[in-house]
Parts: sequence; structure tokens; C-alpha cells
Amino acid sequence: MPTRATRIRGFTLLELLVAVALMAVLSVLCWRGMDAVLRSREDITTRSNETRALATVFAQLDEDLRRSWAVRLFEGYASWPIAFLPDQADGPPMLAILRQGVGEQAGRLQRVFYRLRGGVFERGFGAWSPDLAASGEAAAAALVWQPLLSGIEGIEYRAWVDGRRQWLDTAALLQLPPPVAATTATVNAPYGGPSGVELNLRRGGALIVRVFAVKD
Repeated sequence: MPTRATRIRGFTLLELLVAVALMAVLSVLCWRGMDAVLRSREDITTRSNETRALATVFAQLDEDLRRSWAVRLFEGYASWPIAFLPDQADGPPMLAILRQGVGEQAGRLQRVFYRLRGGVFERGFGAWSPDLAASGEAAAAALVWQPLLSGIEGIEYRAWVDGRRQWLDTAALLQLPPPVAATTATVNAPYGGPSGVELNLRRGGALIVRVFAVKD
């Protein structure tokens, strides 16, 4: 008995073109979705790094300020443990801190400066000695400097001065007179010195404000 030939029908050219077009559309959608995920991850990583850097700077400054509190009781020191000094490089004023050392430097005094140079917020530190100049570039030159935060567009300070019971801006802080020889009986003479510091950083078009208490 003769057999009938079976005819196998394949895809037409139009069907193949439709399939290829659908695969191309799906590929584009998948690529865009993956690109959005990768961009989001990069953005989250960048913001996390910036937040971590800010937290590190704030923690270091907070420790320096708190360790300066007991220094106010020392006799014969010619300026406040927390002082604001002009920057000879035409930058914003520098924050100068005299603090107690830690670890191997426990029981010794350390000099710490914060300044802005070329858009970089820097911290300088070193041992304090009576023959070290108390202000300006002479003191800054004797310190070891480390970069803390880059991309800073501007910096401003305010400080709470106990005796005046008010926040003073940078211009007033630069005019703050030096203390007399401090003793336990004259802790607040004269004006009491700064007991709180407000730091204002402009970075990436945003204003970052942080207030630090010098004592608990």
C-alpha cells in the first residue's frame, strides 16, 4: 500500500522577523533594568562612603573638643584651649585645640589644628611645648597634617561662650580676648571661653551643620 508523503511546515520569514524583534525588545529592557540596578548600587556605595567619611571627621573633632575641657584648669596658659586663629593663606579661620593626650601620650598636652586648604578639610596634630607659638602659621608648621574630607566648598564656625551666654560668629571669635591665668577658683574668667562649637560645612551644594558639646 503506498504511503502518503508527510509535508513538514517551517517558520515563515515574517514569523522569524517577529521573533527576532521581540527578543531585541526584551534584551533592551533587560539591559536597561540591569543598568539601573548597577547605577543605584554605585550611588548607594558613594553615599555610604561619604556618610562614613563625615562620621569619622565628626567623631575625631568631638573627641578633640571633649579632651580639651580639663585643660582650662591649667595655670599660665596664654590662650583658650579652644581658639580660632586667622589663616595666613587667606583661607577661613583655623580651629586650634589644646587637648590631653591618650595612650603613650597620656598626661601630655597635644596641639590640634583644623583648617581648609584647597577644598580639603585637614587636621594637624603634634606635641605642645611652652616655646611653641600659639597662633598662625608658626604653630601650624610644627604639626603633622592629615587630609580628612575633600570637596569642601566652604567652612564656618560658631561657638558658645559661657560668660557671654550667646553664640558668637567667626569674626567675634577672632576678637575673643585671652584668658587670665586660670585656676579652679576662676574657671570662667574672663568670659568662660568656648564650651560648644558649631561646624558648618558646604559640600556638593549642601550645607552640613553639626554642633559639638565640649563637656558632657
